[in-house]
Amino acid sequence: MNNLKSTLESQKSKTPEFLHTVYFWLKNPADSSERQRFETSLKKFINSSRCIKSMHLGIPAKTDRPVIDQSYTYCLSLTFENKADQDKYQEYQSIAQAT
Repeated sequence: MNNLKSTLESQKSKTPEFLHTVYFWLKNPADSSERQRFETSLKKFINSSRCIKSMHLGIPAKTDRPVIDQSYTYCLSLTFENKADQDKYQEYQSIAQAT
């Protein structure tokens, strides 16, 4: 607990990053080709954004704990330097979906 407290205290002096998390449910999650197409498309889109600081694409944890939601196929977490960068990402995402 002391490590968490000291980490939180040290972060107060820094400008916090902005975190954006999205969950995806594929129509056919067992279809490996659909998963591959999704991953390729998502990575291409993410790599085209200049605003994203870091990215993590994950899948549900394989655990029997009832508090863990295993219904989604992927979870994407993105960090940005600030809210302004996240807003730019959202604007770019809207343009990309419209085209």
